[in-house]
Order: sequence, then structure tokens, then C-alpha cells
Amino acid sequence: MKFNLFAIIIIIFTIAKTQFLYSQNLFSFTANGFYTLKNYSKFPDIQPGYYFGLYYGKQFNEDYKWSEYYNYPEIFISLYAVKPGNNELGLILGICPEIGLKINSSNKTNVKFRGGIGFSYNSKPYNYVENHLNLMIGSSITAFANGKVVIEKSYSENLKYHFSFGAIHLSNGHLKLPNNGLNALVAGLGITLQAKEKKQNNILSKQSYDIGKWYKFFSLSCGFHEFGSATKPANGPKYLVYNLSSGILVKNSTSNRLYFGFNLTQYSSFQYFMRKQEFLNNNVLLNSITFGVFWGHEFLFGNWGFYTEACIDIYKPFYRNHVRIYGNNLGFKTFLKTINSNKIGYRYSIQLNEKIKIIAGLNLKVNFAQADFVESFIMFNF
Repeated sequence: MKFNLFAIIIIIFTIAKTQFLYSQNLFSFTANGFYTLKNYSKFPDIQPGYYFGLYYGKQFNEDYKWSEYYNYPEIFISLYAVKPGNNELGLILGICPEIGLKINSSNKTNVKFRGGIGFSYNSKPYNYVENHLNLMIGSSITAFANGKVVIEKSYSENLKYHFSFGAIHLSNGHLKLPNNGLNALVAGLGITLQAKEKKQNNILSKQSYDIGKWYKFFSLSCGFHEFGSATKPANGPKYLVYNLSSGILVKNSTSNRLYFGFNLTQYSSFQYFMRKQEFLNNNVLLNSITFGVFWGHEFLFGNWGFYTEACIDIYKPFYRNHVRIYGNNLGFKTFLKTINSNKIGYRYSIQLNEKIKIIAGLNLKVNFAQADFVESFIMFNF
């Protein structure tokens, strides 16, 4: 948990250093309504809340070669202060790297999508004695994801105002239970101040991959999670999860990279459960492993990337047998969790030498749509 939090801080600090050391020209502020969506029956009636956002970033231009493929996006470091209407949810403070992409534009009106994933602090997570109704957030530190549509009007050359609406999701990636996750709808008003443009150093456009050339990759990762469902058992120990991946990748354009390969994952929590419960204990190590083949896609922003992955799980003995014996709901959604897993995360590429390149970053792994674990990884390409 501490290692992954440290990795998140490094990622956000590096993004901030990379763009704001040279690119200080966008400031924005928003005030928003906040409505939590009730996702389990025992939670009290929902009350509306509010949140404020402060954004600091840059409108990228033709000096950055990669930016033309995203129609010259905005990139921000955003700070959030959220007060849900229900006292059980406490106060939420978030920090998040975000990207703004134009959907439609005219002389004075722009429609944009703005979103990102960072992390947040919650002042009142689940506590069996003092806050037992909050099954949405089980830890003080969670991932903070948001996406919204922004309708922006120009008041003057340097001042714009906007209306936005969208959604926010909080989850700790199954690092601490319970973890039903907090989902909320948001809408609000804001202003953006644009300072004068400065000549920039081309610091985010270094490319170390030949477009159209296939590379082999080999990846090692280590993650953490608590063993259980979304809500129980709470306050359990953290277990290590190890993953080995290998395959091929290709950079098919300046803004996209594709991956094809396999995942071999070993869960120490599965081993512990099998030994304690004498469950599938004929071969504990083999039954604690999962194997699947995957397709991945990475949006590239210079050396930075935003990664998504879809995996078909071919070998998943523990999970499938555990669901069959202990599961209360054996519907279609549960079936999908037994055959599908996915990943989402940030990564950064560096050139080690003429032949070897390295990609490192942080992923959230889910079974269909339920968080499983958070991992840090390093990948070698050659």
C-alpha cells in the first residue's frame, strides 16, 4: 500500500514538473453540486453535497508533435475538495492529473471532455464501531477518477466561463475492505484564466520507438490486495500478488501503442486460504495461479502513456471453484468475472540503450468491473 501510494506521488510529481516547469498558462476554478449514488440497501437516504476544483495546466500547441493527434489538448494538475451530503462519507480531498479533449468548437463556444485518475484522502472511512454504515470507502487513501463534459464560452481573449456535468468514482483497488466504491453525479460552473503563451521546450515529444516496428516485451509486477468480496471480511491482512507478462507490442502511430501477450499471475491470498480451509489443496501453488491472454492499448503523450487492457482468463481454478462453492450469486455478471479481467493505469517510457527500452508504471486490475489489486510494474522492450 505504501509503495503504491509512493508510486502515485512520483507519477503526479513528474507530470507536474514536466509540464509546469516550462508551461504555466492555464488556471481554472469550479464550484459543483455532488450527488452520491446509493449502491447498497443499508446506506442512509442520500443527501446532496458539493465540491470545489482548482486546476493548473497548459493548452498544448504545435511545439509538441504528439499533441496534434489529440487536437491540441489541455493537461492539468487538479485539486479537489468534496463534501458529500451524508456525514458517513466525511470530507474528501483529491489530486488528479487530467486531460481536456475538444469534442466540438466554434468561434466562442467549445465543448470538451475532461477527465483523469489520481488519488484522494477520505476523513471518515469505514470503521466497525464509529462508521459501520460506510461500506463505500474502506480506507483513508483511495483512487480518484472523474470524467465530465465541459461547455465553455469565451468572455474575452484570456477569460472563459463554463458549465460542466459528469461523474466521479472512488475506490481503493481492493487494498482495504469494504470497497463498494463511491459513485457520484456532479454538475457545476467555473471560470478559466489563460495567461500569455510562452515559447516552450519540446520536453514531452521524445520518441524512442519506430512506428510500425514490432518489439518483444517482458514485464514483472508486484501488487497488494485484501482477500474477500467487495464488502467483507473487513480489516484483514494485505496479501502480495505477483505477475509475469510477455508478448509483442507495436507503436502504430505517434499517439497509440498496441500490446498482445499473456499474463501469469500468482496470488499469495489464494495459497493461504487453500491451506487453512483444505480447499483445492492437492496442488496449492498451481491452483493459486491464473493464466490469460490479453490485448492492450496505450494512449501516448510523449513519453507518458494511459493504458487499458482486456484479458481472457483461460486458467483460473481457484476463483472459479470458490465462486461455485461459496458464491451466493451465480448469475451472468459472476460468470464474466470468471473469464474476464482488465487493467487500467499510467506508464512512462525511457530509452535504456540502443536496443533496450523500459516502461514503468502503476495499474489497477479488475475482474470484469470489480477491483482486484493494485500493482507496480517494470517492463523491458527489445
